[in-house]
Amino acid sequence: MMPAREAALLLLRVDGSATIGTGHVMRCLALAQGWLRAGGRVVAAVAVTTPAIERRLLHEGIEMVHFGVTPGDDLDAVETIACARARGAAWIAADGYGFAEAWQKDVCAAGFKLLLFDDYVHAEHYAADLVLNPNAYATESLYAKRVTGARLLLGSRYVLLRTEFLKWRDWTRSTPEVVSTLLLTLGGSDPDNLTRRILRMLGENHSYRVIAVVGGSNPHLESIRSEFAGRSNIDLIVDAADMPELMAQADLAITGGGTTAWELAFMALPSLILCLADNQLAVAAEVQQNGIGIDLGGTTAFNHDRLETELLTLASDSGRRDEMSRRGRAMVDGFGTDRVIAEMTIPRLALVPATKADARILWEMANDPEVRARSFSNHPIPWADHERWLLAKLASPDCRLFVARDEDGATIGQVRFDVSGRSATISVSLARDARGRGYGSPLISRGCERLFAENPVELVTALIKPGNEASVASFRRAGFVAAGETAIEGAAALRMVLKRNRISAIPPIPSGGALIPGNLLESRSST
Repeated sequence: MMPAREAALLLLRVDGSATIGTGHVMRCLALAQGWLRAGGRVVAAVAVTTPAIERRLLHEGIEMVHFGVTPGDDLDAVETIACARARGAAWIAADGYGFAEAWQKDVCAAGFKLLLFDDYVHAEHYAADLVLNPNAYATESLYAKRVTGARLLLGSRYVLLRTEFLKWRDWTRSTPEVVSTLLLTLGGSDPDNLTRRILRMLGENHSYRVIAVVGGSNPHLESIRSEFAGRSNIDLIVDAADMPELMAQADLAITGGGTTAWELAFMALPSLILCLADNQLAVAAEVQQNGIGIDLGGTTAFNHDRLETELLTLASDSGRRDEMSRRGRAMVDGFGTDRVIAEMTIPRLALVPATKADARILWEMANDPEVRARSFSNHPIPWADHERWLLAKLASPDCRLFVARDEDGATIGQVRFDVSGRSATISVSLARDARGRGYGSPLISRGCERLFAENPVELVTALIKPGNEASVASFRRAGFVAAGETAIEGAAALRMVLKRNRISAIPPIPSGGALIPGNLLESRSST
């Protein structure tokens, strides 16, 4: 549930059409679904839309408000603020390329928290509270001198997946020797009608079963339906209700370079990518660079022969497709929506280096019965032993020990790293009063961000007592992945690891600490 101090309403400001595309709406929908799961309410304010988009949003229980404005203009900001005030919104999430600096400033000056979706650093400056760019190529350097107070949520760990994808988080794809089923999905609109051109090519090859997904906003839908609906090897699906199920059935995808590319990565499905707009060029290049798909270029350079050649080559190379599958799932783990909502809802924490003055609270946390039960040593720790241990850790150049405090200055937990060369082992625990409030995963994430920002560490390892599922979940949401088992003093231990490139680094935090958001959905974490 959302914290009592947070208003429960999220206002989405988003548009979609055959010209704009539907990707903006689909990722806002993923955010909305997560917000609704957490007990909140959602209103979508739209100026440009289609009947298919409206049906989908209303089906999800999202109230819709229509604006008679040009997206991103002064009147748009006025209408957005008025709508947010009328409904008591705590956050506004905006997704579109018209929401420039002036629009952002107006919204924030009105007292609302603002999350801005971004794809290619389209604004001269960002006044939002959170800037979300879930593309794998997004780095802090892209936003240099453009952001002052905003927190940047960058990279594939923030990919937003709709609810229907979440049940596939523990699924493993089996790679066939030869491709038999193709998925063709070119977005919700496909104004250039590439779907028709590619279906004509694929329809001539009856060795493939083709799952063709066409959006309800596609202006060419009726002509596509009349030409291909009766083909024996083509399954034509309009406005797919369960996209991940279709992805799971396919062995290879032909897709656009929008948000679907990251959904395919999560579903471990290799892809051939056609860029349907200029803002997809960087995504397609990143997909190829990371070895999870093949970049076929933009629509103006669409080459029928190249598509056919790449398709035939990849279809018969199971080893390459298997490697693409593994790399894709490694990039997108399925917890992005949780992480973004967490940034929006949990009260802020201050992460500060521990001192001798923290000895008592650290000792009390370490000796808490629940912490001891989840530790590899269950025995209570004598005060004298704790004092000696803490002094040694504080003096050691190989130890980084931080205390996390809430907005009222209360200590909510600690995170410690024991560093050895370019690797470190993490230990984290929460104060009793902080458990069940969602602090476990953000404490891990922020501690790792701090460590990576200030030290040349490349790998962080967590050792977890078997059966401690709460800690496993906390570390997993923080981006850690399972890495087998090991032993600690003869006792079995689960090993989870986080590599530097799996978490977006932040600039070094001032010694006095910095206010940083926490996580909504975690219950507890202690190791």
